[in-house]
Amino acid sequence: MRQNMTIFDEMKGYLSERNIPVENITGCAADSATYMIGRHKGFIVHLRKVMPSVFAAHCVVHKEHVLPENMEGRLQHSLSHVAQRLTHAVEQYQQRYGTEINYLSINYSTTSVSA
Repeated sequence: MRQNMTIFDEMKGYLSERNIPVENITGCAADSATYMIGRHKGFIVHLRKVMPSVFAAHCVVHKEHVLPENMEGRLQHSLSHVAQRLTHAVEQYQQRYGTEINYLSINYSTTSVSA
């Protein structure tokens, strides 16, 4: 038995054990593996035979993972540069913010002691 049919049969078995009708499925997100989204024999094809109106989408998390692989390192380099700049900006902000907090704390404590 093929892997895509096995996955579909497992899903049907899982739903049937819990008395959940397959018709209750309104959407499905899958990775880009052929056995999940294949046009002729993929899991989604089997699901649509039972539930033609099901909404099928490519999983966003998998898309985020696949994108850098397809960019051949260009995206990774750009993201590293952005991360470095953000880290530097946050460090500068924290130094300024920390100094202002210390100044306010000293000023407040001096005011409270003298009052």
